[in-house]
This record gives sequence, C-alpha cells and structure tokens, in this order.
Amino acid sequence: MPHPEQKWRGGARIGSMNATWPFAQLRLTPEHLVLQVVFLGTYVFRRQQVTSVEPYGLIPFVGKGVRIHHRVDAYPKKIVFWYFCVNPQPIAERIRQYGYGT
Repeated sequence: MPHPEQKWRGGARIGSMNATWPFAQLRLTPEHLVLQVVFLGTYVFRRQQVTSVEPYGLIPFVGKGVRIHHRVDAYPKKIVFWYFCVNPQPIAERIRQYGYGT
C-alpha cells in the first residue's frame, strides 16, 4: 500500500536563521521530503540525500522538532523543523518509515 502524503505546519531553523510558527511546512511524500520556509526558501530532499533524522530540542511545546541530517552541499548543514509537541519522535519515525535516513 502506498504511503499517503503527510504535512506538518511549524517553524524552522535553516543555518543560523530561524522562522517561527506558522512560517514553515514539512511535507513528506514517497518521492521527496520538502521543507518550505517563508523568506528562507524551499529545501527538497530525495531519500539518498537524507542521512538521518532525529528528534531535536529541549523545551517542551516551544523548542521541539526534527533535525534533518543531509548530504546536499548547497544547503546549510543545520536544518531543523520546529513543531509544537512534547515528543517529536513520532514525526522522526514517520519520516524514517518513508525511507528517509536512519
């Protein structure tokens, strides 16, 4: 059974720049992982470009998210999608279920 598209609305950290909620959207499809950030750009990853995804942050509800480790030289090394949640682990697990990273 094919995976349905998943979407989350939140914020993002792209390198040293930060965008708060609701200025970022993370979209997960079988073909791409896409992070669209208002004023900071769109970052599109294919499966082989994502080395790992991990829960990220320390402050519940405010500073929690998923860090995307990647091998796209043109993108900043630090890319984090912020999401209002206590535990971002389910988002990271869902991304891995689609075959992105470990």
